[in-house]
Amino acid sequence: MRLIPGYPGRDPIGKTRGYASFGAEKSLLLHSKKLLYIRKDSLKISGYTIPVTKITDCPMKESLKLKKSWDRKAPFYEWIRNFPGLSWILNAENRAVGRLFEEMSIPEDSKILDIGTGDGNVIELFPEKSRKNIIGLDTNKAMLTRARIKYPGTHFLQGDSRFLPVQDNSINVVTCIGLSEYIEDLSLLLKEIKRALSARGLLLLTISPKSIFTSLRNLTGATVYARSSEEAEKICANQGFEVRKMSRTFMQVQYLVGIKR
Repeated sequence: MRLIPGYPGRDPIGKTRGYASFGAEKSLLLHSKKLLYIRKDSLKISGYTIPVTKITDCPMKESLKLKKSWDRKAPFYEWIRNFPGLSWILNAENRAVGRLFEEMSIPEDSKILDIGTGDGNVIELFPEKSRKNIIGLDTNKAMLTRARIKYPGTHFLQGDSRFLPVQDNSINVVTCIGLSEYIEDLSLLLKEIKRALSARGLLLLTISPKSIFTSLRNLTGATVYARSSEEAEKICANQGFEVRKMSRTFMQVQYLVGIKR
């Protein structure tokens, strides 16, 4: 892995930004209690190019806690998903998400960004011909390694959902399944998604509703931010989105969201 000096400039407290790393994942860089994201000149995917610009840094605290939690869970992820009872809940969630997929009628040439892709669970819901046009983004290297093995034709990047490594209005469809509950400031996530989406782009978003079962998920090590449907819909509206369709399962609410016209 080649290291080069970080982008010229200083952070608010006057310290240099550290180093930039051009590794295989291309976007996640770690140095001195900060995450540094290099957005390279362009990302060529299946005949089209997504220009990527800017260099962005962000506080480490929340990102590191989430990353460490998934580092612990990654080796046991498949076992956890297949655990009796939990597998029933997750399969019901996948079916609900799948029904919203059918409502979207996604063209095969759509540019798709799957945020919080994990091991690619959502990617299998897309038609096989569309998978070459998907970028899967996740913070966890181990999960991305699993995803690359399962879907060798799909492009995966390691990075933070709040600092997407794509240019404005360059994505047609964003999926954000099982991620928002790990983000304290949902408005920041939605603002960044809206920046990346095209004018007629669609977002498939899930939230974890407030319940005792959602609260118990905090025992896994990562903080889980439960939200009511009213709260989530208000945040979406404040960021310029409108809810087109909604469904609900035992521990999840699914939304098909579009940019307000």
